[in-house]
Amino acid sequence: MTSLAVNVLQEEKGSDDTLSWILSNQHRKRHPFTGTPPGGWAWTDLSGGVPDADDTAGALLALKILLPDGNVPKDVMGQVCLGIRWLLSLQNNDGGWPTFCKGWNRFPFDRSGTDLTAHAIRAFLAWKNIVPDESLRERMNQAINRGAKYLLQSQQKDGSWLPLWFGNQLLPQEENPFYGTAKVLLALAQLRQEEGITSYDEAIFKALRFAVTNTNEDKGFGRMEWPHDLPNLQSSVEETALMLDALVPLANIPEFRQGVPRLSDCVAGATHWLVEQVEAGRFTQAAPIGLYFTKLWYHEDLYPILFTTAALGGIIS
Repeated sequence: MTSLAVNVLQEEKGSDDTLSWILSNQHRKRHPFTGTPPGGWAWTDLSGGVPDADDTAGALLALKILLPDGNVPKDVMGQVCLGIRWLLSLQNNDGGWPTFCKGWNRFPFDRSGTDLTAHAIRAFLAWKNIVPDESLRERMNQAINRGAKYLLQSQQKDGSWLPLWFGNQLLPQEENPFYGTAKVLLALAQLRQEEGITSYDEAIFKALRFAVTNTNEDKGFGRMEWPHDLPNLQSSVEETALMLDALVPLANIPEFRQGVPRLSDCVAGATHWLVEQVEAGRFTQAAPIGLYFTKLWYHEDLYPILFTTAALGGIIS
């Protein structure tokens, strides 16, 4: 959660304690449960934490914010490179990233996930032009390309992407296409902006059409239109904020704004809905967005606050 907060706030000022805390929680020994090498970060600093792709990518992105370009101490760069190598070693043969360990895609903990893959790609993009090791930079480039191909192959027919660990218990399949689509769009948009790659545009167009087609009547996100009655379904702050955060930068690109005529209205409507939730104090009410492989649904109190901050902050900036 600390890494997520750093990435949302994008603040460097007063960050020495946070920087030290993140660095101190990097796992420096081979993990006894998963057998993964040193270098990853877990979801918690407590003893039960297991290094995973999502939190390692989040830590690397947070470190990039906390460490100004060109001013990374040698020992800290060593830890960054160790984390990058750990994440590289986890990439599955299909090009995607699993949660805890490279495997055969048979179980939730070794199965590739679109949300995990998108997060890993963004972490590599943050560091690949900064790390001094040329061979490591090349490995990151290759991993990014393989990961992007996996994402294209994993896109659903309706243009969405389904995440591995996050769901919506109110939907028939308990899947959450909004969370997955938002995370992948962030990665593809960054590839387009920073690498000048336009070969993903078709996939982006499909995803944007999915977004404008599946906004709720209240202009937020959180459910899809189904042919049968699903009572008491409402837009959620988390899903609306996530989608808005991903849509805004793409809506500012003429090709997408013109190619998806309803995109601007979609962004404006979701923005209005989210601002209303903030003004009414409802943006602190967490929805059950998390799904573990044992079907354990949970609320995370900081998710709606952090996701809303990221979405509205992106609009203001």
